[in-house]
Amino acid sequence: MKINLLLIFFLVVNLQAQEKLKDTFFFKLDNSYIYESKSIANKFLLKDKNSDEEFYFKGVGTLNNLKPKKILCLKDFIRTPKYYNKSKKQKLNNSELVNFFSSIKVYLVKKKDTENEYIEVNPILVFYD
Repeated sequence: MKINLLLIFFLVVNLQAQEKLKDTFFFKLDNSYIYESKSIANKFLLKDKNSDEEFYFKGVGTLNNLKPKKILCLKDFIRTPKYYNKSKKQKLNNSELVNFFSSIKVYLVKKKDTENEYIEVNPILVFYD
């Protein structure tokens, strides 16, 4: 019995150790395509919007000592065919955006004097009636 419990313990620990770490993406907080709400702190809105739902990022924490290999442009990233269709009335594919951004770690990079501030964010999707 002790051997079975010990074996189960090692299997669980081994499975947890094999879980893949989330990819991390860094996007420039440029205040033109993505900007912080003036009325709600830590709410980061996109210039592109759909009329019946709202996609935004909610800030959950801030770090100062990260060293990203590359800082991406969020506008260029979102305006790919997978997430954006300019010929449709509802241009953004918000469900795809939420699915993707929920599976990775996302930081918005804000320039502060000589250093960068890294704001960890989570995707939020709100539906309107």
